[in-house]
Amino acid sequence: GTDATPLAVENLGAFDVLLGRLSVHDASVLPSQAFGVSPGAELWVYGDDAAIGGTYSSTGGFVRWQNASAASAAGSFVATGPEPVVFDFAPGTFALYSPSDPVVSAGGFVNAGELSWLAGTMSGDVANDGTLLVTTSSSHTLNGSLANRASGLVGHSGPLAVTVGHSVTNEGALDFAGNYGITRSGTGTVSLLNASMGTIVKSAGTGDSLIGTQAYPINVENQGTIEVRSGTISIGGGLTTSATGTIETHISGTAAGGSFGKVKSYGAASRDGPIAGAVAAGV
Repeated sequence: GTDATPLAVENLGAFDVLLGRLSVHDASVLPSQAFGVSPGAELWVYGDDAAIGGTYSSTGGFVRWQNASAASAAGSFVATGPEPVVFDFAPGTFALYSPSDPVVSAGGFVNAGELSWLAGTMSGDVANDGTLLVTTSSSHTLNGSLANRASGLVGHSGPLAVTVGHSVTNEGALDFAGNYGITRSGTGTVSLLNASMGTIVKSAGTGDSLIGTQAYPINVENQGTIEVRSGTISIGGGLTTSATGTIETHISGTAAGGSFGKVKSYGAASRDGPIAGAVAAGV
């Protein structure tokens, strides 16, 4: 099919792309079925009202899941089954792009490979066991909770907003690679737990990476490590650091933000764990 004359696809079994590129427009794919994309092959999924579930796996092929384009009406991807949608793609092979309509999974999402989120809204809890890259300066909204598990990496080179009533739990690595962070969407509560094995690091950017704002705060409980290599991590709510928690800043000079890292909390702050300083690399 094409944008002008889409053709619905109903997948009742396994769907494998072995060679070349398959472009599916207005795809309707039943839950619990599987897509596979082989090395060198490409699967491009566009469309309106696509019901997608099951396991999406790639051994090296390129997959782009996109639900709107300039030539077609905006639609949405919806997985109605209770099972999560599982992404398992090789690095650099998957790009999620939903600028105007949500990507929805009633059973949530599990990322076991590398997922680049370019823009838009995802609805459903996300469990990350792989690499989740929040990229581009466009808005990214999560209508659900984020669990970054022990083997997971969430890289921020773009903004992420979490809707109220949900939470962020970090047991792996949460990297603010620039002046981006996590904010709250709506009136209510969002909490962030950095577990004992978790690390929150600001690895680049001399400005602020926000975890909530004063107007829309997010409370942070730190049981692991918060590391600021440059710039500032600003917490709009309270910061509680337990006995297992560490706050570490890197020092390369005397100017705040530019020459040494800083953690700032606008709410109540308490600390039982240590504060550490490290000389920045190359100094």
